[in-house]
Amino acid sequence: MNEQNEMLNTVTVVGRKNQVDLEQASSAISFSSDEISSLVAKGVEDIIAQQAGVQKTTDGIQIRGARVYETEYLVDGISAQDPLAGTGGGVSVSASSLSSIDLMTGGASAEYGGGSSGVVNTTIKEGGKKLQWSARYSSDNYTPASFNTDRAEVTLSTPIPGTGKKLTLFTSANADISDHYFGATASQLKSSLFPENSALWAPRQSNDYTHTTKLTFRSPKVGKISLTNSHSLKVNQNSRTLQIVGFDALLAPGFQYNRSNNLDNATTYTHHSNLTVLQWQQRLSPKSGVSFSSGRLFTNLRADANGRPFRSNTVDQIYDENYIYTGAMDIFNPNDQSGTYYLIPGDGLVNNGGVTPIWHDHYAEEYTLKGKYTYTPNKTHTASGGWEHAFTEYQWVDVFRPWVGAPIVLNDST
Repeated sequence: MNEQNEMLNTVTVVGRKNQVDLEQASSAISFSSDEISSLVAKGVEDIIAQQAGVQKTTDGIQIRGARVYETEYLVDGISAQDPLAGTGGGVSVSASSLSSIDLMTGGASAEYGGGSSGVVNTTIKEGGKKLQWSARYSSDNYTPASFNTDRAEVTLSTPIPGTGKKLTLFTSANADISDHYFGATASQLKSSLFPENSALWAPRQSNDYTHTTKLTFRSPKVGKISLTNSHSLKVNQNSRTLQIVGFDALLAPGFQYNRSNNLDNATTYTHHSNLTVLQWQQRLSPKSGVSFSSGRLFTNLRADANGRPFRSNTVDQIYDENYIYTGAMDIFNPNDQSGTYYLIPGDGLVNNGGVTPIWHDHYAEEYTLKGKYTYTPNKTHTASGGWEHAFTEYQWVDVFRPWVGAPIVLNDST
């Protein structure tokens, strides 16, 4: 073999792109799977919070200065937000489960009617043509100054054997448990939704779990059929989990500081959400296609006195923390001749055996049917139309001082 060198002339490639797309009605930004994996983020909120015009607060995500509940969250085209919690969120999806994210901050089409400030449309990953899996674990429990945080993640992508790689599976499970940076913690968080497994689901002060699974079938004749299920669970004592506030409410951390000495009797929140989506997509021609989707969203939020029952069989003590004081007190007017004394309490922190007077439960169950037709005659123009129908059921229960009305135990045990 003889070596041979050949010199080529310089090839210059020039590309131009307008800073503003005059043909695009909405202002939007998209993230691919590779871009998402390069970001330091746990979930959807962490990703979009890094974009211009988006701010992450203690309440949630604010887009263009609007309130957190004015953002529409979609998973595979179906709404995934809790309409009653006031936080805008609902079903949580980990970053490792995302194939893409479309963030629209203005000019969204009529297809997205649920978000007045912005739309976050996420697409779940699909299984690949070969078996792939990954596992990650991180912890800060190496120094006395740690936040006692552990994070674990497992993902699996594989074709289903015996289907000719037409049927694929993707699944991801995540756990994030931490005591955070406030210092004070309860000895054991308890959820009345999971009374038998409190130590399993709530080992720390903040406990977040997500699980996502997607089955996908592809065929040139049938098109693409996918079944997605996203499941999330949060158990914590963050008071911002449930927001029933007016327009003049101030942003504040969710730590219950006044109960920091008595967190075993503080308000514990359990947010349990499940979303299932069945979707069919088919290309009718190189320029047109249709898609049909059906989904079920169920989200439940419970707030109670750290897992205590709605009402005990009997009452043998004073439960209202505002009427119990067991600490040292200073007399404000010791020489008052009228015999009336005013007491100056201590630091004002609750530590008296009383319990939080809050008991709340709500759920939202929503069934959605959607159909869409898209026609793209060229690279510039796109025409689409469709319909959407939703069946929704809500339940809201608030009880203040739930122990009131229970039988009172007297000294003779009657």
